[in-house]
Amino acid sequence: MDPEWQAYVTRTQTELLPMIEGSSIGLSIVPTSPDKVDIKFAVELGLMIMLDKPIIMVVAPNQVIPEKLRRVADDIVVHDPEHPDPSVLIEAMRKINHDTGRRVEDE
Repeated sequence: MDPEWQAYVTRTQTELLPMIEGSSIGLSIVPTSPDKVDIKFAVELGLMIMLDKPIIMVVAPNQVIPEKLRRVADDIVVHDPEHPDPSVLIEAMRKINHDTGRRVEDE
């Protein structure tokens, strides 16, 4: 196996997986380029799905989000990096019921 790939796999298993396991919410910044696959994003999202974590996706204004990606999100927050407003992210996290892992309004 390629040593760089093996290092990535090892880091994913020893650092990333425990970090996601220990998180109550997955906050995921959706890549803005639809033409390129972001491997780090894909692996993190896959782990969040496999561990049944509530997922808040952060997208840029007017960003197109594939329908299947929308389906796995418990909430989608539009966040403008040019004019950051942390209260929007805080409010989205507050809406997640930490017992069920789903939005409070959906229960």
